[in-house]
Amino acid sequence: MYALCPSISNAYATKTPELPSLYENDGYFVSCHVLAINARVYDPAGANATNPLAWPYFATVAELEGLPPHVISVNELDPLRDEGVVYFGKLLAAGVSALSRTVNGMTHAGDLMLRGPMADVYLSSVRDIKSFADSL
Repeated sequence: MYALCPSISNAYATKTPELPSLYENDGYFVSCHVLAINARVYDPAGANATNPLAWPYFATVAELEGLPPHVISVNELDPLRDEGVVYFGKLLAAGVSALSRTVNGMTHAGDLMLRGPMADVYLSSVRDIKSFADSL
């Protein structure tokens, strides 16, 4: 599993204090308001608001045991950054083979969207994805 800027907490409307990037980076390219709208489209009635099958951030360590290898790639200036970092920690606690990378200075998915002006950052992310795929 290569998770690039994973949206996995459903905390966008409530902005839980455990995820400071939701406050720090709100509005840098993507806003928590837009993320909350996307979450409502994904789960219109909110019936799965903390269901780990819908929102892996809520999975317990025991529920994560036995998952395949993961790479969690987050961007420094992304509201989603901290949920990916927390999830990475849970994966490690569950004994899952996992790596984490943070692309500094980047907004949500900017490392893959800014191919022209930031070719070196783009190529670094592409190489990382390919390296992970080749390792499987």
